[in-house]
Amino acid sequence: MKFTCKKAEFSEAVSTAARAVSPKSSIPALEGILITAGESLTFCGYDLKLGITCSCEADIAEKGSIILNARLLSEIARKLPDGEVFISSDETDKVKILCGLSEYNLTGIPGEEFPEMPLIDSDRSFSINSDVLKKMISGTIFSISTNDTKPVFTGCLFDIREGTLKLVSTDNYRLSVCRNPVDCEGEFRFVVPGDTLREIARILPDSEDKAEFELAEKHALVKIGSSVIFSGLLDGQFLRYENSVAAPQKNAVIISVSKLTECVERVSPVVNDKLRNPLRLKLEDGTIRLTYTSSTANAKDETGYSGRCEPVEVGLSNKFLLDALHAIPDEECELCFNTQTSPMVLRQKDGDAYFYMIALMRLN
Repeated sequence: MKFTCKKAEFSEAVSTAARAVSPKSSIPALEGILITAGESLTFCGYDLKLGITCSCEADIAEKGSIILNARLLSEIARKLPDGEVFISSDETDKVKILCGLSEYNLTGIPGEEFPEMPLIDSDRSFSINSDVLKKMISGTIFSISTNDTKPVFTGCLFDIREGTLKLVSTDNYRLSVCRNPVDCEGEFRFVVPGDTLREIARILPDSEDKAEFELAEKHALVKIGSSVIFSGLLDGQFLRYENSVAAPQKNAVIISVSKLTECVERVSPVVNDKLRNPLRLKLEDGTIRLTYTSSTANAKDETGYSGRCEPVEVGLSNKFLLDALHAIPDEECELCFNTQTSPMVLRQKDGDAYFYMIALMRLN
């Protein structure tokens, strides 16, 4: 195998592929990146659950493949000087990397030892603008469950119906829903693991370039520019979220997202997570009063709202509230509730692009 490519593209491809590599594995090949010089130059990382393949432009003089340790290759790629990178391997799996005055001689693993990813027999597909998908992921990923008790909640539901894509996540204490039109005539749903979603978000560019999904029963391929992400899908019955989103709210007021965010952030330094004391919000006469009290500290702040509602005081997690507020792109939104014990809802004022439901905590 012999090829030459630009250092910047080489470094980016190695860095991206390395995100799917297992740091420790009983299979040495899974700790490496598969470099394949064929019709194109590709770099592949795979941990048997998530796979990322990246391609870059190269002048290929001799076809072949080799596996190099991902940690070592990533470090070398970062340290190389700018310019052309020349890589070659021989029949004994000895690899030479040249760039400028730098030279590395490594021992690789035969490419044939790299596990093959399952073939995707796609029966469903759709595409969406990369920047739109990136915003939808950032608007839901924070409420994915980290508890393996119900594995399906450790992922995000993609629900496609009537030309609309909804991303839905829950950890049983909160529910996040983002929706956007999508170019797809079919109706289907699938759950993408949270780890996969984080890698997709890192790779997605802030542009209108399309992210293309190809789906099979248990796997998915996501094509983003020169990168292809392979992932298994999560099985199980996801939460029936539709009733929660459609439920009428007896009280709805308009709040300034930035002002309420600033108030919560000012109170948050004294919050002690170990004590599990709630942040209190009291809505009355156009004012939201925030208070937090513990055995070691207390704090208070306030901001306003517009509209009418019943006077009420509720308690909730300051972190959960901040996560939702930080995800809202608008200056104003609706804050809704029914009773002191029913969940609080934050939703778009003049639309349905996002919906955040937060379970309330008992007040002593």
